[in-house]
Amino acid sequence: MKKSLLALAVLAMTASANATVVYDKDGTQLYLDGRVMSVFYGPNYNKAGVKDAAITTSGRFGIGGKTQITSWVSGLGYAQWDVANDSNDSHFKARDQWVALDFGQYGLVKMGRYVDATYFVEQLTDYWEDAAGIQQGKFNGERRSSQLSYIYDNYGFYGRLGVQFAEDNARIWNMGEVLNNKYAVDSGFNLALGYTFDKVWFGPISIRAAYSYLRGQDENDTTQSDVIVNDVLIVPSRGFGFKNFYHVNGGISWGDIHNGFYVALIGEYACMRQPNLYKDTKIINKGGEFLVGYAFGNGLEVRTSYQMTMWEFMVSADSGVGVFDGLKIKNKRVPVFVNYKFNPNFDVWAECGFNAGSDHNIDHIGNGEAWQENSTMGLAQDKFVWSLGARYTF
Repeated sequence: MKKSLLALAVLAMTASANATVVYDKDGTQLYLDGRVMSVFYGPNYNKAGVKDAAITTSGRFGIGGKTQITSWVSGLGYAQWDVANDSNDSHFKARDQWVALDFGQYGLVKMGRYVDATYFVEQLTDYWEDAAGIQQGKFNGERRSSQLSYIYDNYGFYGRLGVQFAEDNARIWNMGEVLNNKYAVDSGFNLALGYTFDKVWFGPISIRAAYSYLRGQDENDTTQSDVIVNDVLIVPSRGFGFKNFYHVNGGISWGDIHNGFYVALIGEYACMRQPNLYKDTKIINKGGEFLVGYAFGNGLEVRTSYQMTMWEFMVSADSGVGVFDGLKIKNKRVPVFVNYKFNPNFDVWAECGFNAGSDHNIDHIGNGEAWQENSTMGLAQDKFVWSLGARYTF
């Protein structure tokens, strides 16, 4: 299965497959893409206060392009921003920002801000709006800057090797509003391997695996909060210190999510050591997802899955934070998603999520009510959630 790496790179740098070419002359092209969507959320989402239903509207805008440098090298660039109508997020927020050199069949070199290699696995089941994805996005949903990657995608084979350089206030993982911390990263690396077989019966089979490792900045370099003297910012926060973090995952899929029957399975394991936060602290996350879906030829798509994740907090006995020692929080969900695409630009959907055995009595950890209500770990943890949405993509 031979693919054009350039075609894949151009597609990957856009938020939608129907991005608009606004300039094309003398080997240089400019692309625009974006979306606007409105979603009606049921009360358990707490979008506008506890137990209140609400409608939220958000937008996304991206601009990218390519230019022919030589007969065998092209330059690529892309930047994308999100904006929401929420009073707490009314400004533009950077998403992807990167530049790349495309060497055709020999691969692509990319640097900037984007998800790391482990998302290559999470991508297999990341086909939800809000009621699911308790694994996906917990480690790379916010993207990280200061990355350099080499990517090869041809003849069915996918290989990627990335290097992470220092970044302050990097989002490593997201456990919701209660533990939504930023970290001081010193360095790291990530890699992914995969192979996609041509159509087998009803669709292609893709096998994928990935690994990511990060090392924290030295404790003497880390500032967890702003240093302010006489109302003057002297030293800005660099984020929480940590010793190291690693994330490994693997998955397999069969079919095309937008054409006929599709089934996918992923598994993940992640661990962070935080001796600078509490003595010998470990935060562990492990879980997986099994997804089944079917896309009809008339624009209707239906999918569901079983999702399970467990967070484990391990703190030494002399840390003085005994309430966390050995704490385990299980989250098990079953989402259902129905989408109807009127045309390539406009679609509507209904989505809901059911509790499948999540822990619910977690108040003993401190601030438990806020955790249970606000944490994206569980989307209201053990509650039924639902939403209705519409999106215009350009």
